Amino acid sequence: MRVLIPVVWGVAIALLMSSDAGFPVWLAVLQATVVASYGLVVSGGPATRPLIRAVEHRIVTTAAAVAQVVDVVAIDGTIDGVGLVVRGWSTLLRRAQAGSARLYAVAMLAGIVAMLGYVLWR
Repeated sequence: MRVLIPVVWGVAIALLMSSDAGFPVWLAVLQATVVASYGLVVSGGPATRPLIRAVEHRIVTTAAAVAQVVDVVAIDGTIDGVGLVVRGWSTLLRRAQAGSARLYAVAMLAGIVAMLGYVLWR
């Protein structure tokens, strides 16, 4: 039985690589391969139970590892990156605060002049 599983997968991969029909044929061949492989393993009876448990354990372990990577890299990385961006901008903007009302009024006047210049120039 164990010899037939690589043969079935080999035939499935060969059909997939030579198929010009596209996705429906690919999906049908993949489904038939998985069903045939499962049937071969399960039909072995009690002798194949350790193999099934080993495959299930590997699938669960792999899924847990992928979830850990996604959690650490994608989710935590995104949150930490947003925090670093906010911290960087706040450091820059803190330096721009002088506490002088005259300086703020001049900056606002310069911004208004720049916006009017842009509108009139365009």
